[in-house]
Formats: sequence, C-alpha cells, structure tokens
Amino acid sequence: MLPPGYAEAAALFADREEPICFGHYHPVHFFGATAPLFLNPGSLGCNHQPLARLALVEVDDKGTLELMAAGCDNTGFLRSYDVLQVPDGS
Repeated sequence: MLPPGYAEAAALFADREEPICFGHYHPVHFFGATAPLFLNPGSLGCNHQPLARLALVEVDDKGTLELMAAGCDNTGFLRSYDVLQVPDGS
C-alpha cells in the first residue's frame, strides 16, 4: 500500500474542523503548509532501527511541532514477530 498524500488525507478528514490530524502508519508523514496539517510521527519502536519516533506538538499562539526519535531496545519486540510468524514481520 502506498502512503497517502495530502489530497487523500484531506478527503479522508474533510468533515473535521481540527487544525491538525494525527494518523497511524509506520513511516513518518508530515504535510500541509496550512491547516489542516496531517501528522504521523511514525512507529513507536516497530521498525528495524532501534528508535521510537514521536512528535511534540505545542498548542499555543506559535503552534510549534517537533518530530523526534529516541533510542530504544526493540530486539525483544522484533524477536516476537519471528516467534509469532507475523506476516511481513521480517
């Protein structure tokens, strides 16, 4: 499945009035120059890098947004994919 673009996200959330919409898709996505903004900070440890991706959003008159990643030990989690034989988990 290809990741959505701005047009697809705008159509999906057309009935919403929020200035920022969060999604769940493992790759990082952030698009939109004006409201609404569409943000998916990425996977929280479910990837082949030992990183937990996150976003810090400060809702104030400045409206700051920062995409970040923190180191994490995800070896046990990834090993469970093998044990459980999760499709596309390798």
